[in-house]
Amino acid sequence: MLRTREADIQSRHPELKALQSAQRKKDFEKANPTLDRAKLRDQAMAAGGILEVNVRSLKSVSALSDVLLHSPDIKALKLTGNFFEALTRDDLAEIKGLTEADLEVSHYRPNPKSFREILMSGRHLKALDVSQCQFEDAGWRDLADFLKRYPTIQSLNLGPGGSGMASASEELGRVIAASPNLQDLEFRNFLAEDAGVYELFEKAASNPNLRSLKFSEIRTYEGFPFDTLFRFSRGSYGGISQISATGTELELPDSESDPYFTDCCHLAASARSLRVLDLSDCGLSEEQMDIVAGIVQHCPALEAIKLDGNEVSDAARASFDSAVERNVKAQLERRESLMKSGAATYELLVNNAAQAPTHWGNELNRALAENAPPEVLESLARMIGENPDSKPPSDKVAPGKADS
Repeated sequence: MLRTREADIQSRHPELKALQSAQRKKDFEKANPTLDRAKLRDQAMAAGGILEVNVRSLKSVSALSDVLLHSPDIKALKLTGNFFEALTRDDLAEIKGLTEADLEVSHYRPNPKSFREILMSGRHLKALDVSQCQFEDAGWRDLADFLKRYPTIQSLNLGPGGSGMASASEELGRVIAASPNLQDLEFRNFLAEDAGVYELFEKAASNPNLRSLKFSEIRTYEGFPFDTLFRFSRGSYGGISQISATGTELELPDSESDPYFTDCCHLAASARSLRVLDLSDCGLSEEQMDIVAGIVQHCPALEAIKLDGNEVSDAARASFDSAVERNVKAQLERRESLMKSGAATYELLVNNAAQAPTHWGNELNRALAENAPPEVLESLARMIGENPDSKPPSDKVAPGKADS
């Protein structure tokens, strides 16, 4: 009845409605001040090119977009904001307690187009964190489009958004899997059983360039499968060296006689690139940590494991320490061997570079591919590239058959 009366008064006094609208806008802008462009730039520069910002109005969206577009030295953005469609008359009729003021003010807030505008202004970004953003299916599609158009992102942090992820999970997973520069990927606070979530995890983890994959505070009804951590770090999923499940409840085998324990051990043994495992704040009991210790013993390359926030028995801790010490020693010996082999190969090539070989033997190519560290290969490539008498390598002539 009050709403009807208010509408009647406004129809007879339209100037009153205009005054009310002006006051609402003024109150909104006072509560949500527009971001200052100069302050944003100064903030980013003081933080070494990292900008953390919460956008709460359309004017702030414009300010942030402008700063990102004209500040290529801003390399990292941590964005917070709600990017939903403005309320409509239908919402006013369907949602109890919603008022004309709510309807009007919603048009001053960021919307789906705002999220896209900000993304497309950050085409030079190398790190993007949108884990605190709320948006709908259009936001997920815009994120996928941004990553596809501007594949400069090296670090990406995603949250559950608001809704509609299922419809875009396949496309987003495919784009993330193909991102050529992406090295660090974090999923935060997702509900694992939501439609499309696990498919997104699995597809994204197949990116061969990933080095760090984090599942932070993942919510789940039955626990996040422990074997998944090792499966995602195997060779077929690239060379992921760090896996994290911080704050995530894990699904573990009941005992060492459980067939699932055997499956976990086999997968752990195949995780040849995994060097760091972070299980901080998973809330595991001593019995569960004993199970984890038995599985981790099979990791061939693990050099560090983080266990803060769990109950760890002395026996389990000794088991973890033993596995890490064994792997560190083995990796050290292997690296020393590679360095010696690479140095010997490098010296041989330097001593013979003046002869300008036309053909390179298969053994020599194999020695380089298998033994030489990347920095040795890069230095060698520069040296040969600067030698005008050098010619491209070929595998067609037997070793030692080089023309000078």
